[in-house]
Amino acid sequence: MARVVLTEHYSNLESWAGRLLEADDDTAITARRGGSFAFTHGGDHPFSGFTVTVTGRNFTYADGVAVDGTMTGVTIRNGSGQIVMSITNLGSNPLTNDLSQFYTNALGATNGDAGPDSDGKAAMSHLLAGDDTIIGSNGNDFRILVGLNAGDDVFDMKGGDNEIGGSVGNDRIVGGSGFDRITFRETHFNEGQSATGGIDANMVTGRIRDAWGFTDTFTGIEAIEGSRFNDVFTGNAERNEFAGLRGNDTLNGGDERDTASYQNDYWQGGFRGIVVDLETSFSGGQSRGQIRDGFGNRDTVISIERVIGTRYNDSFTGSRDNNIFSGGEGKDSYRGEGGFDRVEFHRFFGDEMTRGVVVDFTRASGQVRNDGFGNVENAISIEAAHGSELNDRIIFGAGDNYMVGRDGSDTMTGGAGSDYFEWWDTEHFGDGDVITDFTATGASADKLGFEVGAFDGMTLTSGVVNGTKATSAAGVGQFVYNAANDTLFWDSNGRSAGGMMAIVELTGVARLTSTNFDLFE
Repeated sequence: MARVVLTEHYSNLESWAGRLLEADDDTAITARRGGSFAFTHGGDHPFSGFTVTVTGRNFTYADGVAVDGTMTGVTIRNGSGQIVMSITNLGSNPLTNDLSQFYTNALGATNGDAGPDSDGKAAMSHLLAGDDTIIGSNGNDFRILVGLNAGDDVFDMKGGDNEIGGSVGNDRIVGGSGFDRITFRETHFNEGQSATGGIDANMVTGRIRDAWGFTDTFTGIEAIEGSRFNDVFTGNAERNEFAGLRGNDTLNGGDERDTASYQNDYWQGGFRGIVVDLETSFSGGQSRGQIRDGFGNRDTVISIERVIGTRYNDSFTGSRDNNIFSGGEGKDSYRGEGGFDRVEFHRFFGDEMTRGVVVDFTRASGQVRNDGFGNVENAISIEAAHGSELNDRIIFGAGDNYMVGRDGSDTMTGGAGSDYFEWWDTEHFGDGDVITDFTATGASADKLGFEVGAFDGMTLTSGVVNGTKATSAAGVGQFVYNAANDTLFWDSNGRSAGGMMAIVELTGVARLTSTNFDLFE
């Protein structure tokens, strides 16, 4: 019954965690003792400088190879000597404490032509073959523990955004305070005890019949990723995110705004874009639709409002609800239908964007002039847009519209109607954003929205002064609008020195009042 503790340094891993226990030609054995054994990765290994230390008793070696011994623990340190992961309490389980077997799994056979190569997944599966307890860090533990992880395990993931790999056994999973996901994507690989069927995940009851027929229980989970079989997902009254992967899946979002995600289809063998129709029928207050996934299978979706696409050519058609669509590198098409619908351009699933997006919703077709990857796309009946992390140009026409430029020097035009422009991260400040037609007065006045918790000194009652500097008390944040250069600033320190950051240029605006702001939590 191993106890696994992940530290904040596990959160900083930049490669697949399976390689932590997988030696290569650049790995050197650095200790062979009766009670300890160690090896250090070097050279081009993705975890170069990391050291794996095994402790126990009665370790024996033949020609330098571990042939016997009982392990009690494994500690992994990074190149600075900081503990990344510790695995203790191995000595009580004969399935997990065999040093000779661990040596073969982690370092491979002495003669590579006559035995297995090193296999980090097998090494981790060996260590976690019992009823284990896994304790997360307070960081983002999104690098899942690899391997079969057999046994009835307990996961306590603490804070941060985490990902937990579903595995054999009746497991209990506590997600913690961040955005946490359970995934069964490992079922795409037939290793060890193969999965036998799709999962049935219910966010209301907090139970999953897993891909091996066991029952997992969970709390504090916001997203679930399925298996290679036909999966069933049932949402609750919160915002849920489901990913079916391969198979003819059923996704029922329930109340709130729920997401169907296909961004990992490519990485699990998907070979085509998705085709989305969120409303083929409507009854009982619910939209029912269909999505052809990245493998060519047909998913049934009920009360799904948001869809994340693939790196291929995706087609999105919405429902009468307010929908949000995210394409990627492909030549995508969007049709919002009813509701207040949004397209987001900041996601990509393999290739990085080469330039900011150019979008003109006043056009009859080809509204997306450049999606950041050089594609021209149709986006019809769309009322809102999120830009990329680069320099974007977003143009709307008549109607009330919503825009977020995100990072980069963005130029936004709201057109006629009462438009809304939003910021929720200080990284969005200081980039040279411009709103070309902001209307500060009248029945169609526009709004500037800010999530107050993201900005130092900002509160729900923060005010605005027209001039060149803040007039609020020292340490009390205030918006400053300088009509001489048409620029809105945020000053987190008030009359104190420093703290002023440019937000956006409001072309031709003479003055602002508190009615032009929407401050929210």
